[in-house]
Amino acid sequence: MPSGWVSVLFGLSPVMTAVLSTLLLKESALGFQALVAQACALAGLVIIYGSAARLDVHAALGVSLLVMATFIHSLSSVLIKRIDAPMPALASVGGSMLYALPAYGLCWGLGDGVWPAHIGRAAGWSIVYLGVVATTAGFTLYYYVLRHLRVTQVSLINFITPVFALAAGAIFNHEALTPRIITGAGLIALGLLLLEAPSAAAKQAA
Repeated sequence: MPSGWVSVLFGLSPVMTAVLSTLLLKESALGFQALVAQACALAGLVIIYGSAARLDVHAALGVSLLVMATFIHSLSSVLIKRIDAPMPALASVGGSMLYALPAYGLCWGLGDGVWPAHIGRAAGWSIVYLGVVATTAGFTLYYYVLRHLRVTQVSLINFITPVFALAAGAIFNHEALTPRIITGAGLIALGLLLLEAPSAAAKQAA
């Protein structure tokens, strides 16, 4: 499955989170403006990664598993917010890794189960970054923010992340920013603005 579709499908997370938070947390996250905003942001992701839409029949399983993973991620965020336990964010990360690492090992064993013969410098540093920054620091901050904000607000990270990735690629790898990318990023920004507008208006009125 093309890697761009990972961002598109995982971009369903805010939509799923909004539905789940309405059902389980009784949050009013499915208003008309919120639906329009999420549609704009999701359309932006589709436009940005539209070139990745060439899927063959063998990608159907990958798409299904990714949608399932997105749903589980959204459900876990909502349930953590519902429990609202006074637990440190780092403890949440440790608990997640306690289950994730064996699952990764199982997937690797059921796959090829072959250790790479050579790991290049770039790949090695990428692994270190994913382990130290993206997983440990990133998810610690994620769970910390989840305790202090509405779960639907935190889920918007999944719209912002692909845009940051594209910006980093343009800055560090000199990748071109095409009109398609700029249009998609603009739609995502519009969606985020529409989602935050009611909150900003309420704070100003208060």
